[in-house]
Amino acid sequence: MSDQDRRADGVDEDADAAAPMIVLGERGDPDVEDTTLEELRRQREELLRERAEAQERIRADRERAEAELRAERERTEQELIERQRQIDDAERDLLAAERRVRRQAERRGNSHTVPKVTRSSTPLPRGAGCGPRGRPGSWPESWLSRG
Repeated sequence: MSDQDRRADGVDEDADAAAPMIVLGERGDPDVEDTTLEELRRQREELLRERAEAQERIRADRERAEAELRAERERTEQELIERQRQIDDAERDLLAAERRVRRQAERRGNSHTVPKVTRSSTPLPRGAGCGPRGRPGSWPESWLSRG
């Protein structure tokens, strides 16, 4: 067979010569894994160490997240306490203004024109201001024990 015939058939001798056949074991990879007992122990210890480290990271992350949640909850509770205090102060001021306006209206004889102020459903905590009996801390215990 001539070179011209081989090229016509699509056979390229240079391509065949460039890619030799691979013989098992020649690439540096062992055909059979021959791991010794000591090597298996070392690998097991390494895996156990990595596992313990991962568990420690998870535990630390969980503790950090719980601490962040506690801090956020405390901050939110403090904000709510402050907002409730502001609401209670505003309600006390409003009630004082209502009493003042009612007294002025009674002196002038037109108390029927003063609208009634709605009160909030949450009572003031003990000592936060004047209770229903007109003195500090005079809220009934049953009102104070509501959650």
